[in-house]
Amino acid sequence: MAMLGARKEAILEAKDAEGNVVETYKALFTIRALADAETRMGKSVGMAVRGFATGQSGVREMALLLQAGLEAERRATKSEGGPISYDDACDVIEMVGITPTADAIGPAVTSVLSYGMPKEESEEKNA
Repeated sequence: MAMLGARKEAILEAKDAEGNVVETYKALFTIRALADAETRMGKSVGMAVRGFATGQSGVREMALLLQAGLEAERRATKSEGGPISYDDACDVIEMVGITPTADAIGPAVTSVLSYGMPKEESEEKNA
């Protein structure tokens, strides 16, 4: 049975020089993943997201959000191996690129943050 609720998966693709996908990564964003990211960042996810627009958040916050999402995906799929590290998340960003990473995880994080809100209200808050 598919799990419903405040959760959204982001797909990140690393491409070669010709634009061919060479590696795909999945990050799962849930309330637990966002809470983990908040603990690591020392600020709320909402503050971090707003900070991307103002320059108060940067690659560090992006990597910490991605780390939490990659770890949530690892746990959800019961993948082998140890926990996802900050360095692992940075490696993914280096392979995928900063802008494509932001484009993939931004909507997923926003979806979790706005879960349960009426569609019109959600769209107004996220505009």
